[in-house]
Amino acid sequence: MKHFKVRVQYANGIDFLFECDAVTGWQAGALARVAGRLAGLGGSMDVKETIVEEVV
Repeated sequence: MKHFKVRVQYANGIDFLFECDAVTGWQAGALARVAGRLAGLGGSMDVKETIVEEVV
């Protein structure tokens, strides 16, 4: 597994920062969007952009 930092930008202007361990960047992005939804920040239709960076 690798460690990722993910920034999810929502259409309402909220930036959600999330760190996790995942196998791929795609998986890390999905985990961040789910965590944002559980936190009440917005659903998948509200996501403007997902930026995934692997931490080396």
